[in-house]
Amino acid sequence: MIATIQDHPDVVASFVGVLMLILGYFIRKVARKIDTHSEMITTIKGDLTLQFVTMRSNIKDDIVEAFNDICTERQGSCSRLQQAKLDTLTATHTAICAKLARLDEERRETWGVQRRWNDKIETTIYKDGGHK
Repeated sequence: MIATIQDHPDVVASFVGVLMLILGYFIRKVARKIDTHSEMITTIKGDLTLQFVTMRSNIKDDIVEAFNDICTERQGSCSRLQQAKLDTLTATHTAICAKLARLDEERRETWGVQRRWNDKIETTIYKDGGHK
């Protein structure tokens, strides 16, 4: 083989030149593919970052909304419970006031009867001259 190379150096040089061109062509193709893939990866990375930020923002909004809904629901429940307690207290106080009014009326009637008896006794005592 060395003898062939020595006999035809021009052919070997042109053959090596062609091989170098082919090798350069394939290296350039591989470099373009690497650049294309690098650009795609950069684009995908940017898109993923944007999607993650958007998802994080959406999740944050969903959590805030859920928290506010739960707070509103609990405040509503608390408000209804307080209103029920207030209604019970109001009804209890109304019943107590009605009972006190009845007792006061009964006391007035009893004292009215007692006064009539007192008046009769005083009339009898003063009429008999027991008072000096």
